[in-house]
Amino acid sequence: MKVNGLLVLGVVLVVVASLWLVKTWVWTNNLGEDDLSSLNGLDTAEIPANCEEHRHDPCALFECMVDSCWCFEGYPGPVLYEGNGFVLSEAEARYAMEDYLESRGGLTVKNAVKLNEAFYNVFAEDAEGNEEVFTVAADGSIIKTICGV
Repeated sequence: MKVNGLLVLGVVLVVVASLWLVKTWVWTNNLGEDDLSSLNGLDTAEIPANCEEHRHDPCALFECMVDSCWCFEGYPGPVLYEGNGFVLSEAEARYAMEDYLESRGGLTVKNAVKLNEAFYNVFAEDAEGNEEVFTVAADGSIIKTICGV
């Protein structure tokens, strides 16, 4: 009877260890990080095939996906904040911009508009009513963009 109890215990331990290894193998990438936690909004956004190569570069992706628009080229550069999360709605884009501007002061967020699956334009004003437009990417990156002809 003692041998049967040890055999059952051994089988249970082998099954538990096997399940743990399978779970680790399925859910973990080769860096040991959880696959889901290493994703961001640009990783999961629907990107047109012709822009896919720019998925991890918010400026290049923006220029590819939005006609007659490009990233600001002056100082301090177009990427004001590098995101690594998810922005899934106009409200979240607005919140990301408000959070960014909080420490800088001088501008108040007025509105956010979804451009496509990867970008939102966020409109802010200074005390005199002068408007500035920022672009928030689906990963939370904030970039300074310009649109025109």
